[in-house]
Amino acid sequence: MHPALIEAHALMLPRLQAEEDMRAVRNLALGTGRMQREDARRAQAELRRQAEGGRRAPARPARPDELMAAGVGVRRAPRRTASDG
Repeated sequence: MHPALIEAHALMLPRLQAEEDMRAVRNLALGTGRMQREDARRAQAELRRQAEGGRRAPARPARPDELMAAGVGVRRAPRRTASDG
């Protein structure tokens, strides 16, 4: 194994272990009902997101005024009529 990978692993391992410990404490508080209602709701939502692979609901399409405000040029296509086919 490359020495840089070993060094990176040694550097990150304590951080990863601390993160896991913090999650365990949060999950214990959530499971025993010791968490405030809003904090519990947020923790459950985060766990749901993680269980779903981090996917979120699809974003809605941007409105023309939002695109123009972001500096994106917008052209409006002519409306189709019944005679357009």
